[in-house]
Amino acid sequence: MSTLVGEAVVFAMDGITVAFAGTAAAHLEPTGANVRDNFDKVDIKGATGRTIARGGANRRHTVTVDVTVKDTGGSASRASAKSNIKLPTPFALVTLGGFNNALLDGSWNYEEGAIVYSNVGEAKVTLTLARMENAAGGMAAMSPVT
Repeated sequence: MSTLVGEAVVFAMDGITVAFAGTAAAHLEPTGANVRDNFDKVDIKGATGRTIARGGANRRHTVTVDVTVKDTGGSASRASAKSNIKLPTPFALVTLGGFNNALLDGSWNYEEGAIVYSNVGEAKVTLTLARMENAAGGMAAMSPVT
């Protein structure tokens, strides 16, 4: 067992999982994540027309996750890996795990995505996910309306 001396930093995406209906987490290897904090801003103006205060509401978090798609079967093949390249349905729940951080772990709504093929690297899928501020002031994925 080794001991860390000095300051601890987060490095790499080791242990991170991404999962959504139709694709097993084992077939998705996260390679990067970018988190954004967004909210609506309103300027409150005084009698002279100058801003005297600012307000913020409707907070939302978005995360863009890059994943490499793979086949983890006992006799893994390129053809089988290609069949795992998928995007979730609109607003589907996507589960992130392994970040060990409440800001990221849990359910998110799928907002948009892209599939990128390259002749110099792996095929990658980019997922943009979102959480909205709920009535209690916390961040949560929205439930589907049927």
